[in-house]
Amino acid sequence: MKDEQRKYIDAQLAKLEHYVTGVIDGTILTNQDIKLAVERYKRDRLNPIYTFRLDKLDKFFYFLSYIKINQDNQYTTFQPEPFQVFYLANIYGFYYTDTEDRRFTTSFLSIARKAGKSTLACIQALYHLAGDNALDAQVYLISDTRELANNSLKITKDLVSNSAALKKRIRNLFYSLRYKTSKTNSFIKSSTGDPEKLNSIRPNFALLDETHLFNDSQLPDMLKSGQIGIKSPLMSMTSTRGFLLNGHFQFDYEQHLKKVLRQEKEDENIFIMMFGLDSIEEINDPST
Repeated sequence: MKDEQRKYIDAQLAKLEHYVTGVIDGTILTNQDIKLAVERYKRDRLNPIYTFRLDKLDKFFYFLSYIKINQDNQYTTFQPEPFQVFYLANIYGFYYTDTEDRRFTTSFLSIARKAGKSTLACIQALYHLAGDNALDAQVYLISDTRELANNSLKITKDLVSNSAALKKRIRNLFYSLRYKTSKTNSFIKSSTGDPEKLNSIRPNFALLDETHLFNDSQLPDMLKSGQIGIKSPLMSMTSTRGFLLNGHFQFDYEQHLKKVLRQEKEDENIFIMMFGLDSIEEINDPST
């Protein structure tokens, strides 16, 4: 490992500690659900059932050091924000003790528009394609509409095209990306969220983008069943808040996740980050 990559990794670990400390002491302003997510992280670091694997984080952030993204109209090395580091560190850092099995097999990120969630998810897709050592990995970028799904695929292709190390190893095809070696033949594909068409897939990683557009849990449930038997799979759900309320998947699912964060329900395999206002009065309160 080169010195510059070691410095990059150490910088991300420093961001993690900065974010955790800042949320706890109040120097980083955020909502109650994020505070509860940080408290959960602190509890889990002390839980003997789990081990926080710095060696695994080194591996993930090493991969990240090769990613270049479009910032200010030029491609430069990806520098994740502290909240993004917290998100990634939880997903790729927690393992069941004395195993090689990641603790989190599902993640849920709800955040405002233009916060980089799509790029973040596409970077994760590339890691599961070429960095996670999975043989013949199937990676799917799934959205409610073809336009959204194709946009995720385009972001992923642009990341590869402008990151020299990835471009040497990953082929950008018209409808997919391929990572092929003597040992593996892995791919990334995009798709609309039609449960009938996706019934037979077995995704190592599945991105469900803009879940506020989903009417029910049929697609997430089907994808999770397709991941049975896969080692350390991940279904990543990302979304803005949307405007659909009772009777739609995301609103109902968020009520369950809030209970998990408040320790009223158990769901140890999902990582949760939900940004938002704690009350409508905060809109005109500059202190929040």
